[in-house]
Amino acid sequence: MKKGDIVSVVAMSGEYIGELVDNKDGIELANPKMIVQAPDGGMGFAKGVAVTGTINPKVNVHSKLCFCCRDK
Repeated sequence: MKKGDIVSVVAMSGEYIGELVDNKDGIELANPKMIVQAPDGGMGFAKGVAVTGTINPKVNVHSKLCFCCRDK
């Protein structure tokens, strides 16, 4: 993975998608979006990445991952 790749991260708290900024001390994502289930059973994006966090954060870092992959 390289800087600027769009990546999907599965962490204990859920799944996130964003632009890779750095992956030295965890996965740092720019413009991160948390994937959630929509009321109709589809999928969508949450406004924030945590209940107590900032709405639409510019960057977040995930250090405990279950899985991470990048777009082709």
